[in-house]
Amino acid sequence: MQRIAVVWACLLAAGIASHAEEFSRVTSVVKAVQKAGVAVVNISTERVETVVDPFFEFRRRFFQSPFDDPFDRRYGTRTVRSLGSGVVGDPDGYIITNAHVVHGATKIMVGIQGEKEPREAVLVSTLPEKDLALLKVEAGHTLMVIEMGDSDTLMIGETTIALGNPFGLENTVTTGVVSATNREVY
Repeated sequence: MQRIAVVWACLLAAGIASHAEEFSRVTSVVKAVQKAGVAVVNISTERVETVVDPFFEFRRRFFQSPFDDPFDRRYGTRTVRSLGSGVVGDPDGYIITNAHVVHGATKIMVGIQGEKEPREAVLVSTLPEKDLALLKVEAGHTLMVIEMGDSDTLMIGETTIALGNPFGLENTVTTGVVSATNREVY
């Protein structure tokens, strides 16, 4: 009986130590990622571009036959796809992203964490000089929103965290340090 009590005490102590070790690994960065990660979305876009055949004149001059199509084939189109990240800024489905991510897009899809299928988004507004864009999705439910900070209170040396989905890879995290404040970027 005494052996069972000793074994039980050892197992309990090991469990507490393991649990304490797990909690000691939960840093402020881990907590921030867990809190904000649910509001980060994946954005995929498509845009149709007109392309010019650089060899059109060469082909026309040297390879034209009487049976060729009489229509001018120097122009064509192609679909260009792009990926980016955004963040839910309002529980009603407003998404904040970079203007360069959605520039010229003919179709915008937003992948929301926890949902299997992406939703089509509408471009509401852009502010190209600040590289910002606002999208709207009809989610059918309230979305998790990220808590916005106040950049006026930043201090040099504070840790920064970037969450995103580069190249469609979900939940990518990196950290950095605020190296300066109040700088003008041209």
